[in-house]
Amino acid sequence: MSQCCAPGAPSVARRSDGVLRVVEVRRPGLVEFHITASPHASRILPPAAQANEVYKRIRSLLEETGAQGVQERVFGQLACQTEVLKERVRQLTGAEWPVSYIEGGLDRRIGIAGVHLYAVAGPACAPVCLDDHRIGTQFLCGETQHVYLSLPVGLGVSGPDEDCARAMFHQARDALAQVGCCYTDVVRTWIYIADILGWYGRFNAVRTPFYEELALMGVPGKCRVPASTGIEGTPGTGAACCMDLLALHGRRGVLVAPLHNPMQNEAYAYGSAFARGMSVAYGGVETAYISGTASIDEEGRTVHAGDLEGQVRRTIENIRALIATRGFTLDDVALSNTFVKHGQDTGPVMEILAAEGGPFAEGILVAADVCRDDLLFEIDGLAVRVTK
Repeated sequence: MSQCCAPGAPSVARRSDGVLRVVEVRRPGLVEFHITASPHASRILPPAAQANEVYKRIRSLLEETGAQGVQERVFGQLACQTEVLKERVRQLTGAEWPVSYIEGGLDRRIGIAGVHLYAVAGPACAPVCLDDHRIGTQFLCGETQHVYLSLPVGLGVSGPDEDCARAMFHQARDALAQVGCCYTDVVRTWIYIADILGWYGRFNAVRTPFYEELALMGVPGKCRVPASTGIEGTPGTGAACCMDLLALHGRRGVLVAPLHNPMQNEAYAYGSAFARGMSVAYGGVETAYISGTASIDEEGRTVHAGDLEGQVRRTIENIRALIATRGFTLDDVALSNTFVKHGQDTGPVMEILAAEGGPFAEGILVAADVCRDDLLFEIDGLAVRVTK
């Protein structure tokens, strides 16, 4: 694995063609592409045609920029997973990075809601494997090792829900150890849980002790837990849960800091072991990883129960306040996922996001249960800005 050496002054640029939305981030030594691709909203196409439309655009971008895929998530109907991934392979010949396929659509009846792809130009990427399965990608920038994992992928995890969650965290720990990293290097996780309302409490009863063993937990203000999303989503592998993550090892010259929201208490104060967000700054660019955020107040209580519009507006305000602590605005949002409990609510949600949510209106919409029965809405994402 060699270091990257791509030149260029720090910058953030955006482009969109209605299907492909790209945020290109340049810092000395690395060019990043945060890619969101969704089937054109004005056309009704079968799943294979949707995938064709999306992956043709992605292929063209990768060929144009010389970028390599690193981490990918597809939100789509499980029934069309085979044909969507077949079209992906056809369009992205030679694509070896892992892909997480997660159940999700606007109303659970369409083909795919969209694709997120993180790609880079400059560094030489290398695979991360566990038990002869490729489960991730790593690269060096300066002296910092970037590791992106997708778990589990064909690893035969089955059995009770808690066993699946426990195996998932242990696989992540073991895979990171194989490339010289520790789970304590993790700054962001994306966790998808089938039937989240049925066993989210039991999931936390696995995650929290695992973090306690790693000394990530502590008194409020001194926890070192990563930013995270925990949302409903049945993995395409059929497991009870799956996880993508980002770990940064050897952080010389890299500033990593949790984000604290003045409008919310910490999630770990009420039993969910994650930070509200995480800032990663180096090379003149700062990235804010925004955890799954909902209509929750300073006491950890759901506010605007039963009021969709109220929940959407409060969630936007929560995120605005969170990222403002590091000098970001909503206009800095580079990609996002919007999770709506009831598919029929996507129209009203989009109207509010278009009016008040900035780039959130360009994210992927997914019909999914949130971790509480009275929560109707959640957003996650990331924001980027040049700092010098």
